[in-house]
Amino acid sequence: MKLTYLFPHRVKKLSGFIFILCFGTLIVTTLMDWAPSMFETSMFAMVSTEFLKDTVYFSWIETNMWYDLLTIIVIISGILFAFSKERIEDEYISNLRLSALVKAVYCNYAILILAIFFIYNLAFFSVLILNMLSTLILFILFFQKELISVKRNNS
Repeated sequence: MKLTYLFPHRVKKLSGFIFILCFGTLIVTTLMDWAPSMFETSMFAMVSTEFLKDTVYFSWIETNMWYDLLTIIVIISGILFAFSKERIEDEYISNLRLSALVKAVYCNYAILILAIFFIYNLAFFSVLILNMLSTLILFILFFQKELISVKRNNS
């Protein structure tokens, strides 16, 4: 019996749409430094450090959950999209998937190594946050590019 850890093909279109929509929204609202006030709430924090304030442990803090919720949706929809079966899932597609994943990991760590050398202080923290999503995004880009190339050559 062949085990597969891929999601059903039927979730691919919806998760792809949600991924693109939420990722675009996350980029735009982050660049604009804007978050809707309706997402401001009290949250329990194990650790919280604010600029020029003491670190707080195991307490309730006031925060805006906008970026957190968008990031969670981007991660979940990205995983569903990236790891959903193709309409025809064979060994060749599996090899393309593995190749794209390896390339994404290599690129991700190359970007991280360059950032370690050239980006410092609070800007480096921003790179680490982006690095959290970059493997998934690079995998999706590499895999979809290869699929499009294969489909174009077969036509």
